[in-house]
Amino acid sequence: MTGEEPSFEAWCGLQGSSSAHHRARRLVAMGLDARIIAAHQVELYRLQGKSGKNDASDAAAICEAASRPQMHFVPIKTVEQQSMLCIHRLREGFKEERTACVNRIRGLLAEFGLVFAQNAVSEETNLYSSYVATKSPPCCVKPFPMSSRMPPTSS
Repeated sequence: MTGEEPSFEAWCGLQGSSSAHHRARRLVAMGLDARIIAAHQVELYRLQGKSGKNDASDAAAICEAASRPQMHFVPIKTVEQQSMLCIHRLREGFKEERTACVNRIRGLLAEFGLVFAQNAVSEETNLYSSYVATKSPPCCVKPFPMSSRMPPTSS
């Protein structure tokens, strides 16, 4: 023996999940080498025998996937990158909700014979309002208060 310590490369493998980037950043801050493996790549190595999906089979699949020399790892995102992604996801969610709400209104109005083009509800609001006021039943004409999202209750 020469007194030298054996050299080996040690690193932590993480399966991609909602908190994987946070955990990887914490491990890197502790001085460890953390690598994230995409979840769809780990699934290929999970054994689905009698035991099914559990923590032990997940850990074995992560180890197996991480040991492959051709494995591609996901770069760890910074806090700034994740913050920007959150803003984009929120914006996309708001757009989907707005579209769903407009389509729901159009569907309800169609039940009373008021049929509009897809963009008519959002772009031609004045024409739409005047048409609804003259052609729809009284329960649909009374406007909601602007300060509240809930319709007024009858006293």
